[in-house]
Amino acid sequence: MSKPNNAKETKSLAKKIFNIVWYVIFALVVVCLLSVGITLLRGEQPSLFGYQMYYVLTDSMTGTIDKDDVVICKKYDGGQLQVGDVITFEAPEGFEPKAIVGQNITHRIVVAPYQDEDGTWVIETKGDANTLADRVPVPVANVRATYVSTSKFLAGLLRFLSKWYGFATLIILPLLGVLIFEVCKVTKIKSAEQKKITDDDYDRQRNEEMEKAVQEIRDGLTARDDLTNADGSPMTDEQKQEYIDEMVEKFREAMSKDRDSHGHNVSSE
Repeated sequence: MSKPNNAKETKSLAKKIFNIVWYVIFALVVVCLLSVGITLLRGEQPSLFGYQMYYVLTDSMTGTIDKDDVVICKKYDGGQLQVGDVITFEAPEGFEPKAIVGQNITHRIVVAPYQDEDGTWVIETKGDANTLADRVPVPVANVRATYVSTSKFLAGLLRFLSKWYGFATLIILPLLGVLIFEVCKVTKIKSAEQKKITDDDYDRQRNEEMEKAVQEIRDGLTARDDLTNADGSPMTDEQKQEYIDEMVEKFREAMSKDRDSHGHNVSSE
């Protein structure tokens, strides 16, 4: 009997662990999306776990990165910059076109860091699709991040979340999901409780019927005066009581086996 109980306990524990893990993952996803959504509504660049996401504003990197893509970059921490690295930087004064001065641009380094006439460390950059390098050197201090990968999916998601209705959906959908999950959970619990009540009622009814039958057997055998032993001699009162107890025990065993083999199917009774 211990094996079924252990299996049931193990299954219950696994279910609890699954629910906890599911809630944690769900909460993390919601928190991350809320953080990104709030950042976008503020007009700032979203950042998660040290990685930043930037819109590509022009087609200067076409062939490597398309316009309107989102590039995933690792925040620049002052490490070494090399020729060939793709970086995101704040366009300095003198950058062309003038409209993107102060905006974040993603280009490739074509000249390694060096000091200009003012002693400022700068790099020279170029878009992969451009014929010429960028008009002015970029101060290393303007470098924001180094390129990791591109995501069109994130581009669409971030555009959606940057709108008020996208942010509202971000809040409503998770809440709706939690509500549906909890309703299903409560419904399942109530169903299980109702089934338990039904099973308990069935067991109680069967027990009452069995005890009534047992009493009838006892009364019927007690009233008989023709009970004899195997050798034909009449039973004494003590022998008669032992015989009745034996018959009742056999009846109980037969009833228990019948119930176990057919299960608790109230509707078929």
